Amino acid sequence: MFKNSLFAKLFFTYLILIIISLTALSFIAINLFTRTYLEEVNQHLDNTVQLVRALKNNTTEKGQPIDAQIKGLGKTIQTRITIIDNDGKILADSDSDISTMENHNNRPEVIDARQTGAGQSTRFSHTVSIDMLYFAHPLNPADPAGEIIRVALPLHRINIVTHQIYRTVGIIFLILVIMAVLMGFWIIRKIVYPVKQIVRTAESISRGDLSARVKTASKDEVGQLAQTINLMGGELQKRFSEISREKATLNIVLSSVREGVIAVDANQKIIFANTAVGHLFNVEAGQIVDKYLWEAIRDNNLIGHVKACLSNPAVALSHKDITSPVNKPLRIYCQPIKATPGSFLVVIYDISESMKYEQLRKDFVANVSHELRTPLTFIKGYAETLREHNLGDKAQTLEFLDIIDKNVRQLTNLVEDLLELSRLESRAGIARIRPIKPAKIIDDVVSYFQPAIEQKHHAVTKNIPADCPEISTDPDMLAKAVGNLLDNAIKYTSENGRIEISVIRQSNEIEITVRDNGIGIPAEDIPRLFERFYRVDKSRSREMGGTGLGLSIVKHIIQTLKGEVTVTSQPNQGSAFVIKLPLIRE
Repeated sequence: MFKNSLFAKLFFTYLILIIISLTALSFIAINLFTRTYLEEVNQHLDNTVQLVRALKNNTTEKGQPIDAQIKGLGKTIQTRITIIDNDGKILADSDSDISTMENHNNRPEVIDARQTGAGQSTRFSHTVSIDMLYFAHPLNPADPAGEIIRVALPLHRINIVTHQIYRTVGIIFLILVIMAVLMGFWIIRKIVYPVKQIVRTAESISRGDLSARVKTASKDEVGQLAQTINLMGGELQKRFSEISREKATLNIVLSSVREGVIAVDANQKIIFANTAVGHLFNVEAGQIVDKYLWEAIRDNNLIGHVKACLSNPAVALSHKDITSPVNKPLRIYCQPIKATPGSFLVVIYDISESMKYEQLRKDFVANVSHELRTPLTFIKGYAETLREHNLGDKAQTLEFLDIIDKNVRQLTNLVEDLLELSRLESRAGIARIRPIKPAKIIDDVVSYFQPAIEQKHHAVTKNIPADCPEISTDPDMLAKAVGNLLDNAIKYTSENGRIEISVIRQSNEIEITVRDNGIGIPAEDIPRLFERFYRVDKSRSREMGGTGLGLSIVKHIIQTLKGEVTVTSQPNQGSAFVIKLPLIRE
């Protein structure tokens, strides 16, 4: 892993470049220092030649022996000096006895000096038995064939200096390489460290840790990249949080709706199913995701409709009614998902309530038609009789008119009750609320029905505590509800019956009870007692002028007043209707 890292690539590239650069620089330095030194050596030898030339001319003029002076000078300047005459004989030498030295005209440097005016060679000296660097010039530049001045230095002295140059440059090279390596390591590490942080942060983000951030104070391009990564991470975290919230909200919404929602892809694989699907098809919604529709829900009608929608999108405009495994009537709609071509959203409605309401509507229309038809038939029949037959019997005519009047009142009551129901349904929640004592309302209602009470010789008692608190309600609406209950108690209680109206405080509510000892209500009829046009004894109710809407009106009134109405009853023992209302309506 290290050899593939950015640090290794940068460091070794830098190291190779440094070594190559310093090596080249070292060779250049060695060459420069060596050439400079050799130039100094040549300059030294040339100066020595000039010095010897001056010394020779001066010695010749004074007639002094030259060999002794050359030996002294050579010792002083640590340079071998030789003077050779025109026939190769040694006239003077600083390091050897001239009597033992052989002819030097065959020496390379001497030959070059006579031919070109200057000669130089590096070779082994047989005279002193060491390698020497020779430098030769004519004593008289105008006479190259005459005497030759030759100066020489031991080669080992030059080699010592050049070796010192090599060693010094080598040491400097090593020091510079070490310094460059350390500095390069520090610089590259400083450059690569933020990059590694960026990589680690990007890996953390890719693994889902959107809170990961790059910690760097750098202001360069790497720092800008780190800031960009941090901004991207923050934006991703924000977007992901928003998407998560939206997804959670969507799941909550879809899980809360009563309709079943299934999302399937082009292969009929379920990609989403809400809780309602489990209830409708008796399956576990969470366990059918990622399964094929035909595998998770074994309903041929549903599967066939989805297949038809997938093969022909036009089918999605229609719906299909089926019955669920738990015997519920369902209606299926398919809607293409535009974001994922080939996928469909299947919405399943439980139409049990719709069918129930449709049946109620049909029943309502049928009941209204029936309730209207009966009195209208009577009115029409007796009116035609009166018109077509000249009844001379005044008593019979009055009887017919009474029957017509009775049925007209029946129609009037029916229309008024229907209008009252309509008014209650359209004005739900807008009752005219004000504080009032329940005793006042009950007294007014009993007074209104006093003639009917006296006609049937009922004993009506009121049991209302003196300290009964006020309630916030609509007096007219509450009076209508209590009046309907009292009217029913009067009608369905035999003569000389007992009727009791009581008020009791229960915690934060008031209970108003209308109790009688009348004919009572069978238990099987109680659940439907508050439905429109529902009558326990249809013939008796119609005979008494009832419309079948009184208790339905009571229920709607009490619901509008944020209360509740209940009933308990036993046949031939009487009934008790209880109205519960809050003491303080918020």
